[in-house]
Amino acid sequence: MRIIILWSRDNPKKVIVTLLFLCIFSITRIPLIKIDPTIQKMLSEDHPEKLFYKNTEYKFTSDVITSIYIRDKNLFLPKKISLLEKLTWKFADIKEIYRVESLFSSPNFYSDGDMLSTVPLFDPVPETQEEMNKLVNIGLNNPLFKNQFLSPDKQSMTIVLYAEKGNHDVEYYRRYAKAVDAELKPLKKEFDQIFQLGIPKLSDHVTNGMINDQITFIPFAVLVVSLLLLIGLKTLNASMLPILTGTVSVLWTMAFMTFFNIEAQILISTVPIILFIIGSTEDCHMISEYMEGLHAEKNNLKAIDYMAKKVGLAITLTTITTVIGFLSITFNKIILLREFAIVAASGLALNFIVTATLTPVYLRYFGESKPRNSTREGMTANFYKRLSKILLNLSKDHKAKVCLIVLMLSLFGIWQGTKVHTDIDNLTVLKKSDPFIKQVNLMNENYKGGINNLLVVFKSDGDKPFKKAKAMKKIFEIHNHIDDNWKDGVSQSLAGTLALINRELNGGDQSQYKIPDQDNLISQYMLFLSKDDWEAYITPDYKEMNLIIRHKVSSSVEIDKVLKRLTADFKKILTGSDITFKFTSAMVVQTVAAKTLVNSQLKGIFLILLFIFVIIWILFLDIKAALLSLIPNIMPVIGLFGFMGFFDIALDIGTSIIATIAIGVATDDTLHFFTRYNDCLKIYDDRIQAMRHTLQEEIKPVMTTSISLAIGLAILGLSNFRPIVEFGILSSVTMIFALLSDLIVTPMLLLTTNQKEFISILDVYTQKPKPSFLSQSSLLNHIKYSEAKTLFLMGLLEEISPDEGFNIIHENPENHYLITDGIVHVEKKGKQRSSDTKDTGQVNGDSEINIEFAILGPGTLISQKRIDQFTHLTIKDSVTLLLINKNLLKRISVKNKNLNLKLTSNLHSLLLKPLI
Repeated sequence: MRIIILWSRDNPKKVIVTLLFLCIFSITRIPLIKIDPTIQKMLSEDHPEKLFYKNTEYKFTSDVITSIYIRDKNLFLPKKISLLEKLTWKFADIKEIYRVESLFSSPNFYSDGDMLSTVPLFDPVPETQEEMNKLVNIGLNNPLFKNQFLSPDKQSMTIVLYAEKGNHDVEYYRRYAKAVDAELKPLKKEFDQIFQLGIPKLSDHVTNGMINDQITFIPFAVLVVSLLLLIGLKTLNASMLPILTGTVSVLWTMAFMTFFNIEAQILISTVPIILFIIGSTEDCHMISEYMEGLHAEKNNLKAIDYMAKKVGLAITLTTITTVIGFLSITFNKIILLREFAIVAASGLALNFIVTATLTPVYLRYFGESKPRNSTREGMTANFYKRLSKILLNLSKDHKAKVCLIVLMLSLFGIWQGTKVHTDIDNLTVLKKSDPFIKQVNLMNENYKGGINNLLVVFKSDGDKPFKKAKAMKKIFEIHNHIDDNWKDGVSQSLAGTLALINRELNGGDQSQYKIPDQDNLISQYMLFLSKDDWEAYITPDYKEMNLIIRHKVSSSVEIDKVLKRLTADFKKILTGSDITFKFTSAMVVQTVAAKTLVNSQLKGIFLILLFIFVIIWILFLDIKAALLSLIPNIMPVIGLFGFMGFFDIALDIGTSIIATIAIGVATDDTLHFFTRYNDCLKIYDDRIQAMRHTLQEEIKPVMTTSISLAIGLAILGLSNFRPIVEFGILSSVTMIFALLSDLIVTPMLLLTTNQKEFISILDVYTQKPKPSFLSQSSLLNHIKYSEAKTLFLMGLLEEISPDEGFNIIHENPENHYLITDGIVHVEKKGKQRSSDTKDTGQVNGDSEINIEFAILGPGTLISQKRIDQFTHLTIKDSVTLLLINKNLLKRISVKNKNLNLKLTSNLHSLLLKPLI
């Protein structure tokens, strides 16, 4: 990342032009984005359960239904029923509607004297109220109408609309819902209540809500996070830069979605806020280091270089871990989650590019040109100092107590986490106060059957088995079992229709509401039915039958319980027959998907932790460091599941992604902490001192970013959708857990171990001497290349600019510096007596003249002890120095005593010799 930052700093015009072009291009792609607000994208299209569901839909009927609910105290008046009859035929003309079932279109089998009437109940609509009341009572006596089309209180009725078979995109649903609403609108003044319920309407409702969420919450979240960063870092750039980088990242991500035909669904709607909030953490670290660079360099261009050196590696790694955290969600079988993971991960990767290129250009033109005292002084700085002191004391002096408390809380969290269950619910997408939910509850109060379908497919071998009485009786027994024993469901089947025909042909005798014993009667009764009446229930070869259960249950947990109970009941009923059965519907597919959440969650957590372990192992070449890094990143996950279990929050499509995201985000601060601690170990005497300075330097950006993340994500709790609300609140809580873990657990772990320092893989490739360097340096006399490499890896390299000069030598006389790169110019000045007033302007005075000049190259050891008061060191370009002091020699003695002896001997010899 450092190379990108420095290149962008030096080529601002190219960066600006490129970013502007890509942003304008991205804006032109935004209209191409499609919205899919449903949660229908559960299992992949090739999943066996999904294939069976689609095949069943193709054979029988669409699972997507819409119920038109009409309620009025004086509903059954001829005038009002006539309006509803016209409405029914208008629905039939809507091209998105495949079939209409109602009291105006579905056959009402009724014995009228010696004749069997098969016309719909209100065909024609009666002209007198007396005749109307009679027909209503006839309808309530029809078990296929009662609790489905007619409510027992005679004040409401429903019209059921079936969508076309096959897959439907969001535009289909929107056209469907809007066309239905257009027909209902003129009738709202005629009835107390009239509205539609179903997937199309829910889809359209959620689409509008998603758009409103984006308009409302993104600006609010960005404003809050920017304000928090401004307060935390006390610089306007801290609030402006995240807005710029976040906006560009969002535009690019939206363009990315259009190229890969990814629709904006309910989880993807959170991505813009995620990019603004998570992306702002890296901006915060970069600005914090930039401000530190101003104190060190006194120049904004040099400060950008300082920033690149300090955070380049850490931000690259944190971006990788965060992206991997999101990508680990792609191992989930739920398409909804996989698409979200791909978009979020891609967006964060693009945010990394935007941040690396835009930040240096922005700071070059708009960054502070001089340090501000407010970044180091004042009440805020004192607060951070006191807090870092408290945290250090906890880690140093109260390790046993802290460990015990953390262990007890972890065990409690694990115990509560075992209570977490999975649940996916179509209706819990919306809040309980949402008007749509209130309408669903109203319908459920008046009807036994709800707006959800459950399909049961029966199969049997032989010659037209379901055209025979024996098999049909079994199906009818199941039909009655559902109606008699399930209070939240009502069945529709061909068996129920045939039983009704049998009753009416026997004078309406209720005892004859059954399947006749003779096979030939089954064939005769089928003649009363048209293809439209039976095609949704039986295949032309009579080998498969479909039974529809219309019910109120929307929770995958409850549906799973229902399926288990019904499976046991059906097996008992079908004992002795060769009939098999299988449940299917969108909800069954949803339930199967819900069962994969736990395994997918565990797999995702394992993969992200494994990746963190590997990357830190590679980074620091130390397995202990890798193991240590896992502990503070596991703690937030334990806290998350403990919180969910304690408050009985289910694992669903919104909450299932939090754990892996939390680990990826929490690792950001852990990596910043590790890299800072590693640098401090090379400078200070011991681990305590290194930890003290690490806490002092990292506590401000870590707390600022974590609190900003927590509050920014908590804003999602204001959303109209429960999955987003739960995602926001739980993510916010998890960020707090991660903050506490990083500030308490991480320091304690690092101080508890005997680990002296970590060697970075970056150091291995960048901080190693050239073989020719050994022959140039007297300090490295008789030292092997492998030993010299160890010296470079354990030492601290410092780059000195011309502006800084060599004040560090005079400020730290006990330190010695080995030139590893660059040239140092030496001027040694002296004084002599002179009486030549032409040259000096003095009489019998002293004049200062240059008596010696030298150029020192790589390999030379510079030390206060090797120069006198007349020696002056200057540099024209930057010089890299390797710090040699007692701390380094002490650390080397632990790893390589032989190297320590050689260095000590060579150093002692050199210190006895002057620099020139």
